[in-house]
Amino acid sequence: MKEILAEISGVISGLIVIGGFIIAIFKPIRKRFTNWIAQQAQTEKLTTVESALNQLREDMTSQNAQIMEQIAKQHDAIESINDAQLLSVRSQIREIYCRNYPNKTLTFREQRDIYDLYELYERRGGNGYITKLVAEVEDWTINNNL
Repeated sequence: MKEILAEISGVISGLIVIGGFIIAIFKPIRKRFTNWIAQQAQTEKLTTVESALNQLREDMTSQNAQIMEQIAKQHDAIESINDAQLLSVRSQIREIYCRNYPNKTLTFREQRDIYDLYELYERRGGNGYITKLVAEVEDWTINNNL
């Protein structure tokens, strides 16, 4: 019986040594494996984030192109309005000039209107034609009656 117990004790001691050896070997392997899985999960997250960022960049590029197109259209519309205002102001100055040319006399209001219209004309980028008319009108007689 002592022999059996000694043999069982020897087998158990051997199993404990083998178990300790297995644990000592598998613990670093398990740690490496869990680290590798964590890296793979992190790589998948980064890939997902990168994909989302690329999609956002593409969306923003598309939106920027649309905005630039709208700005160009608005700029063209503003230029058209500016041209129309310039024509209107030029026409009004010319109408006052032609109406009063025979007498070379302006009312105070007409003089004020010509100066106000001419100021707007210059701001809109008018040319020298109207400048010559306004310079000529400066020498005309001013009738203080409205």
